[in-house]
Formats: sequence, structure tokens, C-alpha cells
Amino acid sequence: MSRRSRLGRVIACERILEGMQLSGYAEQKTSQPIAPVRATTYDWRAEPVGLYLHVPFCESKCIYCDFNSYAHMENKFAPFVSAICKDIQRGAGNFLPGAEDCAGARIDTIFFGGGTPSVLQPEQISRILDAVRQRYDIARDAEVSMEANPGTIRLEKFAGYRNAGVNRLSMGVQVLDDPMLKKLGRIHSAAGALESYKLAREAGFENINLDFIFGLPGQNVKHLDEMLQRLLAVSPLPEHLSCYSLIVEENTPLYTGVARGLIQVPDDDETADMYELVMSRLAEAGYEQYEISNWTRGRTCRHNLIYWHDQRYLAFGPGASGYWGNTRYKVVLAPADYIKRIRNSDSVVAEHYEVSTGEEMGEFMMLGLRLNSGISRHAFHRRFGRKIESEFREQLRRMFGYELLEQAGDFIRLTPRGRMLGNEVFAEFI
Repeated sequence: MSRRSRLGRVIACERILEGMQLSGYAEQKTSQPIAPVRATTYDWRAEPVGLYLHVPFCESKCIYCDFNSYAHMENKFAPFVSAICKDIQRGAGNFLPGAEDCAGARIDTIFFGGGTPSVLQPEQISRILDAVRQRYDIARDAEVSMEANPGTIRLEKFAGYRNAGVNRLSMGVQVLDDPMLKKLGRIHSAAGALESYKLAREAGFENINLDFIFGLPGQNVKHLDEMLQRLLAVSPLPEHLSCYSLIVEENTPLYTGVARGLIQVPDDDETADMYELVMSRLAEAGYEQYEISNWTRGRTCRHNLIYWHDQRYLAFGPGASGYWGNTRYKVVLAPADYIKRIRNSDSVVAEHYEVSTGEEMGEFMMLGLRLNSGISRHAFHRRFGRKIESEFREQLRRMFGYELLEQAGDFIRLTPRGRMLGNEVFAEFI
């Protein structure tokens, strides 16, 4: 296979972290405020609804991170907590023209992302969750996830998060190699990450995800295999693993280092081999791959499934992106600006746009095809009152012809080859 072909194989391994925000995609759409036309009585309120809470602080900034996060802002922690609680109380629909009021919405999942939410104390997380409970109807079996930085949390703090109502942890292990962790700007060690996992179990967490990155500077397939063996030796195994190919994002120290030739990352051929190794090793360990970058042992991430099924989610905190009614919106980025606006009872919505039916159908296809199960014809028809083939006849003909899509009963899904060329397939529908 040519290098050009192998490059396409890796594109699908894009880094969409848990609690993903579609802000980049939304920014591309803001110039097209097309009023939606709904052809069915589909009620999105009857589907699972999520709530995303962005904590924009971390102890230090990793060299590859382009998320909206800030180090050394401890003086903003308390004002931020007060501000986000007030923002939650007034509701996301408060400043969104035409968006339905969110009072009384039934919330099925809550996700604390960042940044590093675990820089906040359990009491602060508890206060935020209390604000959520006062404003919304929280499902009794709601999944409440929180990202945590391993190696820096004691048992008492884990227990405090558990008592506050967090029932799922997502820990950024990234790699179990101390020199690599240091080069990436991570503040924990490999032993510290494993110890944190053990402490989280002792604190009573029974649903844990570990984030893992491959394609790192200086890494080869042999090294990755060693890292996977070490990861899969933990007992008990984590319920969920998210494994991403490193993406060299612009405006990061990593991008500058690579551009100047100071940092060497694996080429596309080797990164594709690494992805295949991840799929093989995790399958051997009993994990089921249910999305391009996510594997489970019976406990999928319900919050991320809301994204991949193109369902609705509220979002609060600097830089958070939400989807409510037919409106996608993004919150202002800077923590100081966010805090000031809320103190002044001003809107924190930086941008918003209305999603047309055509745009929603494209998003539904793009996101749903990331799942191994793919897109249900029945679900598409129930939602839009139209058949997939009537809307995307030519796109489906091409993708089936190239053997990038296949049919499995009611579902249309990526083939193994299509999974390696995922972004090319997704681009057909948006």
C-alpha cells in the first residue's frame, strides 16, 4: 500500500476526547444561520439529554493541548465556581433567541471536562452538582463523569468526589513511560498513574475510563506494545479505554517543535500500524470497540453516545459548546470574561446559529458513522421522516462502491477499510 493510501488510514484516528465539543465544526457553520424546517413530530426531549461542565483550569499545560485551559489561575477557582453555579441556575436558554427554555429538562448524563476538573476540591464539585440538581430533573441512574489528573489525588479526595455524586472517572494516563510523560508536560509518573487508579477503586469507583495516546514523539510499534502490555496488566481492568492517535495541533509547543525539526513524531505508516496494534491487543483483552477511538468491557460512555447520536446537551463554563433545541452555541473563552459577564447578569454566549434540517441530517450521518454499529435506517426515518437513500443516494452509492460502507441488517456502517479512511467518508455527508 502506498504512503498516500496509508496516510488516509490514519485520518480516522482523530483525537476527540471524552466530553468532546463540536466548537470547531460550529465555527465553520456560523455564517449560515438557516432557519430549520422540521418535517416530523420527533421530540428530542424524549431522548437522552446531556449536560457538559467545562472547568478551564489545569496545574500545567501539556505541549500537545489546544483545549481551552489555563495553568496557574488558582485565584480564579472560587469565583469560577460561584459564576458557573449562577449560570446553571439561570439556564442555557436564557440568552438564546428562539431556543426552548431548559427548565425541568431531564438530564441523563453529566460530564465535567477541561482543563482538569480535579483541580477543584470535592466541596466545589458538590456545590456545582447541587446547582444542577436544583435547576434540572436528574435521572436516578444518571452517569456523572469527571476527568481527573492521575498521580496528584489522594484517597480522601477521590472519596470526596464519590460522595459529591460523581460515579464515573476518566483519567488521563496517556502513556506509562516516565521520560515520555515528562516530554509531554505531564506532571504525573507512570507509577503515580497506576497508584491513582488503585486509589480510585478503593474509594468505590466501579466505572473508570483511562485515556491513552499513541504515535508519541520517539515512540515505535514495539514501545507501544510494551505500553499496552503494562496497561492491560492492571487488575481489575478498567471498564473503558479511550485510545487516540496524537494530533499535532497548531498553536501548541508540540506543533512549533515539529515544524522546526526539534521534535520527531512517527510517520503516518507507523501510526497506522500502531492503531491496528491497539485494536488487536484490546480485542484480545476482551474489550469491544464501539467507536473509532473507544473500547469498553460492558460500560460505554453514555455521555459521548449523546454526541455520537447527535442528541441535545446543555453546556456551561468558559469555551463550552452546547446544542439546545435547534441551536448550537459556544460560550466565551476567557475565565475572567466569563466570571465578569455573569456578575453583571450579561450573556456568556459568544456565538450561536440555527441548525437546518439538511445540516442536522449531515451531522447525524457524520457522527453516527463513528460508531461501529453505524447508522440505523429506522432511526434516520423516525427522526427526519425521510429515507437515508432519498437524501444521500449518490454518497451511499460511491461509498458502497469503494467498499468503505457496508450494510448490516438495518444499519449502514463503516467497513474495516472505511474505518481507516473515516474522515473521507464523513466528508461525503457534510
